[in-house]
Amino acid sequence: MRRGRPAIQCTEGERLAIRREQVRLNVQAHRQRQKLKKQLESLNTPYQPRFRWVQETKWQSKKSTDRRDQCRLEGSVTPRRERYPEFECTLPNHPSSAKQYTLALLALFRSRLLPDRVTLPCPGPPGRRLTTPCAPWVVKGYELAAVKENPLVMGMLRALGLALLGADHQREDILRVALRTYQTTLAAVSRQIQLLMNNYNCCSNDCLALILSCHATAMFEMNVSKSMPDLLRHVRGLGSLLVHRFLQSQSMPEEMYDLVEEYRLFETVFCLINRQQSVLVGTSLCREAKDPSKPDLGNCHMSPFSKLVHLARHVPPIMVYLDELKTRPATSDQELGRISESLETLSEVKTGLETWSEDFLRNDTHSVMKSTAYISGHGDLESPSLDVVAAWTFYLSFKVYALETYISLLEYMTSIQSSATKVEPCEDRCGTIDAQLNSPHEKIILSRSELLETAKLLLRSLPYFSASSLGYIGRSLVAFPLETVKRAFLHEFERQSRLRLTASEIPHLNFVDYRTHDIVQGLAAWKRIAANAKASGCALFSD
Repeated sequence: MRRGRPAIQCTEGERLAIRREQVRLNVQAHRQRQKLKKQLESLNTPYQPRFRWVQETKWQSKKSTDRRDQCRLEGSVTPRRERYPEFECTLPNHPSSAKQYTLALLALFRSRLLPDRVTLPCPGPPGRRLTTPCAPWVVKGYELAAVKENPLVMGMLRALGLALLGADHQREDILRVALRTYQTTLAAVSRQIQLLMNNYNCCSNDCLALILSCHATAMFEMNVSKSMPDLLRHVRGLGSLLVHRFLQSQSMPEEMYDLVEEYRLFETVFCLINRQQSVLVGTSLCREAKDPSKPDLGNCHMSPFSKLVHLARHVPPIMVYLDELKTRPATSDQELGRISESLETLSEVKTGLETWSEDFLRNDTHSVMKSTAYISGHGDLESPSLDVVAAWTFYLSFKVYALETYISLLEYMTSIQSSATKVEPCEDRCGTIDAQLNSPHEKIILSRSELLETAKLLLRSLPYFSASSLGYIGRSLVAFPLETVKRAFLHEFERQSRLRLTASEIPHLNFVDYRTHDIVQGLAAWKRIAANAKASGCALFSD
């Protein structure tokens, strides 16, 4: 005898609360449609429902729809007495109330997470056009849940919709239902991943559903749990799933290009924050390149975000190597050669980032250059597009980490050598300061000045992310640059004052030293922006 899935235990109060929300959402949607219809009738304009990506009424599968249309056509041609009994009476198969409520929750999830203006990628490999971060997986996940009714993706997005609804109305009962739905769906996702790891033969649609479910799982941890460690665990699990999937197939479907690009971007963020290697290292998804200025994908159609990730992914391995060096008692001549190679790599990364910024400001947007107050250092960045600001802040953040690692490696190299020893300059074919300076001390001074100016510029970009029109995803993008600014200021404060400072001590700072005055002001501004971001519900890497 076939055993059914055990029903979710709900109390009577929870069922009544869910039913009340169903009625409220349906009444609200009906009133909005009637209001729009009256406005259009007054303008002598026919009423047409508004759809963004997919039609809300398109809930049945295409196969059943085509079959019903064919049956109706046959019935209209055949005489009535020759009809089959099943065609005598056809009634419209409307979605049930539970289905309507699920569609309403999915629509709520999509509208609340994404900003008002969304730029989606073109079909095929990523092009030069900027896209809205996280928009590809949200749109693909909504289509897979609302149109194709995939149970895994639908369960995750339903849990996210319930969590957003419960947070808006401060309803603990709805939040409990959301958490229970999330845990049930997470167990199903884990079982499917286990089958995939055991070489179970699954189709590409199943893999796409698993990848989108992992994206939704990470978003639930960031939105509801506010736990960055749990979010990192799901992100690295998604990376392992991608590695397993593409090592088996040895190919990448076109529908996966933008999802893999998005994963590489956000995994690079966690690798820089936690100073660790990527799970994609050594695979075809992350080919090693000797020259960071050359694209690893071997084509000129890389998106701006892909080029940024290609440059920034050379920094975490050097971070890990530097941490290992600090734990060793002595350094051999062979290690000195490897340190020089790492310095040369970081120098090439800095040059590549500068080239990227020049191309970005020249080809993709003029809004940053038009903000004269922002460029001169006396105003915030005002840009109408989230895509532009996100790319710009990621560039500044990656540059800060590259400079910070470069300075730390130079400081370590000078500490293990006597002051009389001549340090050979790193060979630089791109004409940066490394090719013009012989003294590591001079390189450190200039790099620290450049690091501080970049951190200040990044700090003035952060107020843009407080706009309510950006959606939850747009506002949550502030977490990475916020952590970058804080670490840059704290490290520079420690270098100049010889004092170690923690984030909790920032509000009580009262230094009169002119050398640290700008840093103290920057840390105070960072504290205000971080408090506003946390109050709006954004998860941060640190308080």
